[in-house]
Amino acid sequence: MIDHTNSVIKKPSLFEIVGLVTVLVSVFFVGYELRQANKIARVETEWQLMNTYASWDEAIISCPECFIQSASAFSSTTEYMRVQSIIYRAINAWQAGEIGYDEGLLSQRTFNLFYRDANIFINQAKEAGTLALWKQTLDENPDWTDSIVFQHLYDLIGNAESID
Repeated sequence: MIDHTNSVIKKPSLFEIVGLVTVLVSVFFVGYELRQANKIARVETEWQLMNTYASWDEAIISCPECFIQSASAFSSTTEYMRVQSIIYRAINAWQAGEIGYDEGLLSQRTFNLFYRDANIFINQAKEAGTLALWKQTLDENPDWTDSIVFQHLYDLIGNAESID
């Protein structure tokens, strides 16, 4: 009879089984933690975007003329720059929404707020006479042309210009 106690094929010891179970439990726990961290990141992203919209709405309520002043009424460079900063703020918020949505950190429901706001802003820009400033601002950033935000804004501006 051959003694196989020293052979390569042997029964696993209790320590090996406990080690394997520990590794498996650790892998599952890390996966669970990653999912939880992703959920937290999604909530945080949506919360930040909603805060941006809330502060924007507060600014519109407190100074509506700041957002719809006619371009022909620009009496100074400061007024021109104020309107352009509003445009950049809108575009930055919408770009952040697009990036968050693309990365899975923002729900489609929240991202769709962009379409509503873009329609409102472009209609206000047409009424205020600042549509050309919106187009100029978009044209100054050609590296963003593949963005859904920019494509939609160009379409809105084109439609608003063709209605005149």
